[in-house]
Amino acid sequence: MTINVGWRDRDNIFIVVDSMLTTRHGGDSVLPRSAVGEKQTVGPHRVEESISKLITVGDHTVVAYSGFLETSLAAVRLLREELETGVALHDALLTV
Repeated sequence: MTINVGWRDRDNIFIVVDSMLTTRHGGDSVLPRSAVGEKQTVGPHRVEESISKLITVGDHTVVAYSGFLETSLAAVRLLREELETGVALHDALLTV
């Protein structure tokens, strides 16, 4: 499960995104403990804190994602490419 929350007040924007990633690969975790000191799990379906799910795609734009990593990152790359060519954010989102 991924948790992505964003809100704003009058002068600020707040974004909270988890960093847990589930993989189907066994073996050792990248880090033995999470940021809050929990032991990372080991097994056929490993859940570990290993990647940021918040990516900057422009000067004033960030993306929080969930789902399959490869699919999510491909969508983020496409969005970034659209923004870099000058496409407006709304239009770029419609292409993803």
